[in-house]
Amino acid sequence: MEGIIQLRKTSRNKTIKQVFILGIFISEVVKVVEPAYENRHLTIETEIEDTVLTVNRELLVTALVNLMDNARKASEEGQQVEVTGKFVDNMACNIPKDKTDIGEAESADDRKCTRAYEICIIDHGIGMTKEQAERICDEFYMADKSRARKEGGAGIGMSLVAIILEHHNAVLSVESEPGCGTTMTILLPW
Repeated sequence: MEGIIQLRKTSRNKTIKQVFILGIFISEVVKVVEPAYENRHLTIETEIEDTVLTVNRELLVTALVNLMDNARKASEEGQQVEVTGKFVDNMACNIPKDKTDIGEAESADDRKCTRAYEICIIDHGIGMTKEQAERICDEFYMADKSRARKEGGAGIGMSLVAIILEHHNAVLSVESEPGCGTTMTILLPW
């Protein structure tokens, strides 16, 4: 919790960023979560359009591991989780005003976003209602309290993800439907 408070106090401009090759970066994240996936007989499929991004490696690893761990927790044994990465142009770069894609989005012209890199983590698990998706980044909120307790969740992971993405001027959008899974999409300005 102290780390979240410190991160909130840190200015976006003070977040140290370095250049990384995204394909290698994603492979490293997959290696971190793979043992937990193997324990549940889950597979990870990646389709990454490689590029070089300037990010805070430690923070973005934390965010992606958290999102992939949530996808694992929501998935049934034997299912697949997909991680995709690709460029999107200004027409697809509608970045919402808040941290989740709920409500009206600003136009690409309003944000002067000409291009972004989109990372999606897609599971085919239990999914969420619209109300749950709207609250997913609230501190201490757990969409499924019984599953979260069983898996050791505390309800702060997604709020941490939102703060990390804010430090990268990135946005998280959530698409989900109960019983059909969830797609978490990160838009990183490029």
